[in-house]
Amino acid sequence: MKRGRKLPEINILGRPWLVNVDDYEIIDKEHPANSIAGYEMRYSDNGYRFAFSKRYQNLSNPLDGETDEVVTVNLFHFTEMDPEGVAKKYGLKVNEVKGKTDYEVMEDKRALIDRMRGRQTTVDIAGHTFYVDFPMEMLRPEDNFFSNGIPFSELDHYYNEELDRLEVSYNKQTQELEEVDYENIVEQPDNLLIVAFPTPDKLDPVGYARAHGFDVGFVLEDGPQKAHFKAEILRGKDSWLTGLIEENRQRLGHDKPVRKKKGRRI
Repeated sequence: MKRGRKLPEINILGRPWLVNVDDYEIIDKEHPANSIAGYEMRYSDNGYRFAFSKRYQNLSNPLDGETDEVVTVNLFHFTEMDPEGVAKKYGLKVNEVKGKTDYEVMEDKRALIDRMRGRQTTVDIAGHTFYVDFPMEMLRPEDNFFSNGIPFSELDHYYNEELDRLEVSYNKQTQELEEVDYENIVEQPDNLLIVAFPTPDKLDPVGYARAHGFDVGFVLEDGPQKAHFKAEILRGKDSWLTGLIEENRQRLGHDKPVRKKKGRRI
């Protein structure tokens, strides 16, 4: 938390909490190590909502269910809880902030807010849209129910450590992964592309953290939540398949020069 300006206070069950716009959180004034981040709450056009444990003075465990120890807390938008702080952070005038939602003002948080609302991250692969679906553990085609998609479990050996990305052999017709015969491939297969995109944890940090029980804030430190990605199609020297085909052609004797037929001299 940055020091300087005195932070506004709100009240939750008789206890003061500080509104920290810079880090997108509220902080227990009596115990500053105790905080609740905005991305841990449910967002709507009316503000934020979350289940609060009286016992732990923080978010309740979903496994606790509905008990007298758990209450629902509703908060206004940060633009209303701290319009001066939001205006300063985003280089606006206070009157440009008042009356607006956080989504309208916080450009750097829009993709995160959309994700909090339940919107899944999407990836464009050769003109087809895929959802980053952590519950199903796959990149799921938007409108092709016959495709098996791109399972996360099959992506490890496509990882390019040097460039920190996946470089996948993809069939644009079936919209699925397509393995190649690494030992014998000597021609470029029809409909096969090599496409590059980030690993699932980079595509959807929030979904990754929730699926594996990690702290969302810790995961977001490695990169912000984004709404959409576009895979890069690799060709020529940028494609590992091109090099593999050339190596196989040489090894299997497919690159022998063609003998010219001798014709009658005129």
